[in-house]
Amino acid sequence: METLKEKVKGLRQENPSDRSFIPEAAFFKLMTRQEVEGAINASEIKSYHRQELIELVFARGRKVFAILLLNDSLGLLPKFREAGILEDARLPFDRDTLKQKLLLNNTQFVRKELKTNGSHERELEVLAILSTIKHPNIIQLLGSYTYDKKYHNLLFPCAEHGSLKKFISEDKQSMSDKTIIIALAGLASAIKHLHRFTDDKLKLDLIGCHHDLKPDNILVSSKTLLLADFGLSKLKESNIGSETPFRPRTDDYVAPECEDWDNDYLPGYVHRYSDIWSLGCIFAEVATYVLRGHQGVKDFRDARMHKRPGATHFSFHLGANKASDAVLAWLANLEQSSQTGIALLIQLSRKMISLDASARPTASDVEQCLRMIALFEVSAQIHNQFNHIQRASHSRLDYYLESVRFKAWTDTTRLASIATISDLLSETYESINKLFDTILGTLTRMQHQLESALALASSRPMTNADILNVADLNDELALLLGDKENDSRERVKIIIFKDEVELSDLSEPGDGLDGLSLPDNIRMRSNIKNMRKFYEEDSFIDTKGLRIEPTKVGGLRSIGDHYLGNMKTDIVSEKVWVELRHYGRHGTDKNTMEHLYERTVRLCALLALPEFCALKCKGLVHLYDKQAFGIVFEFPQKVKGGGIPFDPINLQTLLKKKGESTDSYFPDLDDRFKLAYTLAAALFEFHTLGWLHRNLSPLNLIFLPENDGTPTTQLIRSPWLVGFGHSRPNSPVDFTSGAPDSASGRYQHPVYMDEKKGYRAEYDYYSLGMILLEIGYWKPLEKLTEGWQGSYEERRQKLLRNKGKVAHLSKMMGRQYTEVVRFCLGYDVQSEKSVGDVVSQFYQSVVAPLRGLSQLTKP
Repeated sequence: METLKEKVKGLRQENPSDRSFIPEAAFFKLMTRQEVEGAINASEIKSYHRQELIELVFARGRKVFAILLLNDSLGLLPKFREAGILEDARLPFDRDTLKQKLLLNNTQFVRKELKTNGSHERELEVLAILSTIKHPNIIQLLGSYTYDKKYHNLLFPCAEHGSLKKFISEDKQSMSDKTIIIALAGLASAIKHLHRFTDDKLKLDLIGCHHDLKPDNILVSSKTLLLADFGLSKLKESNIGSETPFRPRTDDYVAPECEDWDNDYLPGYVHRYSDIWSLGCIFAEVATYVLRGHQGVKDFRDARMHKRPGATHFSFHLGANKASDAVLAWLANLEQSSQTGIALLIQLSRKMISLDASARPTASDVEQCLRMIALFEVSAQIHNQFNHIQRASHSRLDYYLESVRFKAWTDTTRLASIATISDLLSETYESINKLFDTILGTLTRMQHQLESALALASSRPMTNADILNVADLNDELALLLGDKENDSRERVKIIIFKDEVELSDLSEPGDGLDGLSLPDNIRMRSNIKNMRKFYEEDSFIDTKGLRIEPTKVGGLRSIGDHYLGNMKTDIVSEKVWVELRHYGRHGTDKNTMEHLYERTVRLCALLALPEFCALKCKGLVHLYDKQAFGIVFEFPQKVKGGGIPFDPINLQTLLKKKGESTDSYFPDLDDRFKLAYTLAAALFEFHTLGWLHRNLSPLNLIFLPENDGTPTTQLIRSPWLVGFGHSRPNSPVDFTSGAPDSASGRYQHPVYMDEKKGYRAEYDYYSLGMILLEIGYWKPLEKLTEGWQGSYEERRQKLLRNKGKVAHLSKMMGRQYTEVVRFCLGYDVQSEKSVGDVVSQFYQSVVAPLRGLSQLTKP
């Protein structure tokens, strides 16, 4: 195949003076980008220079390129680029033209002079490679020149604060902990790219070490730390390994494996984790500077002084296998007196200066830890800003709810509280780390928005415009959660449920809510909490809108503990579901009657909300003949229309049908996961609104045949929770009615069955666990425990033992589902956790895992 050089020669023509020339039009037609790229990639030019040269040549230097090509001198292209003459417009060249000129316009820069040609070439090569990624924390090379054939000079931008050594030896600068940690994270990122440099475009996969990390070689420019001085650095092919012989140097930051103090300082080998040691030492000094200023840095160095025969060391170790007690004591004392962010930085530093090199984190790990600490710091500041706004004179409910949304976000991302550095390397933080820049940008904008709101709070009431900006930022953060966005929404419910703030004391907006993006269910929960407060204070309750005349409800037909009936309206008669709350058993005490009636009204108001998989409550009817209040529910439109007779099917009926008739049904695994999740989520919703069900059983989970003849295989995906007749508020001051008369003891917790008082959320979880066990086996509990003897507690223990029914469940439903059931049946009801903590743990251990399982397969 003809080479480009041969093609260019083939374009030559003779002029009348017998001199050769190449027609310009033909030349440019030949010199396509593809031809230029092919010739440069086939040359001896270093791969990390090629892409930049291809762009420059094709843009304005194709003639210069062709001249070098014809002279077999393409390898000089980088030199022409460095001299700034890779431009056709500069032709023709002569000796004067080729002389390099530098115009000064009062620009400040730093000149580094190297007298050893090897060091100059090595640093130049490393800088050239690293310059391709344009990392903001790696010093950028402006240019280079050689004077008198022996003085090699590199030109760099001027860093306004000089070196980090100079920075921490002067009076403390006004930088926040967040700013310093973000700067250190950027520095770690630069080292990460040096330790493993990859570029698919350049087809490079290199590993390297800096070999000379110390404060002198880190520059401070504005709020950024710049990695500099690559004179000892080396980049090698990744398959070679990072081990390199140590080149002796005297400073405090050399890793213990670099030289053997006990063997006449015999040089060892340097690896990438030797850089990590040096970086950990630097972090320790920075943390000292933050907390104790430049005098603290000096005192820290004095504390490290260690004398040996013929030498005095200020290192962070006492030799290859001996830690410095002075360093460890200093860091421990420093950590005790620091806030969380800097304390975590000190923990990280301690991990980085481990004598066991293999135990040190990688540069990538260090970067992730610092980024998460930075996000933690910003999030903590935002929480404080929200608290200040809540204490402001014009505090608003909307700001409180936005603060709850933000807290739910930090809980979901696990940025609300970070205990140890080891926690920061989990998979949860890896996903957050990938979005670091975006998240930090959003959090920073939220900080500024709240700062503005605080400044205005003392002078005027807050408006929807103020809140909308915060709400939009919360929306942005929520979208970044991806699959975990639902988790954040559920946490909002838990926080509002647990929070002790008096919502009724917060002002409602006076200029309308239409512009707010606040989800309706969040606002509804704040209203429910206020309603609960009013009820507990025996406030007046308007029940007129909930009352149904007894003459309008009739045709009651018993279905288990409940009734199917008809209710007359002004237009037609429609099917309704009726549940009874008996009052006859409680005697004739007026206060008790009032309390029962009030509780029934409260329940009706709650069940009128479309928040969980319960039928919508229409109101209550007084059924005198049954000495009960009837809570009346309407059926969904798709099942009540057409006048077609139908009977709701409960879960117990479906379980008993398995294998007993031709219409028996054994649902697919994904349908069972979906059913389990729907039931658990409904119970969670009910609990976060402050109520207990008290009567969970397969009789109270029903499926409604639709008038279009939808088969059972689809009905199973749309369950309805019923049986609220015994429900009550989850309050220690609310009396209990005892266990439901008709409830099977198999679904009630043994402790409750023994004591018959003090119903708790944990007892509902036990009932749920029994139903989940049935769903897993798709077999009724009476069949699963057929022939069993003993007390309810003994039967519970038998279910949970190593080879019991719960353990065997994993073969059919998997380990995660099995652990959910084990949690429900094995929960320690004697624990002294708060109600909020119990509900929160239920969400983490039951609802969230079941949601994940229900999403494994799509219908």
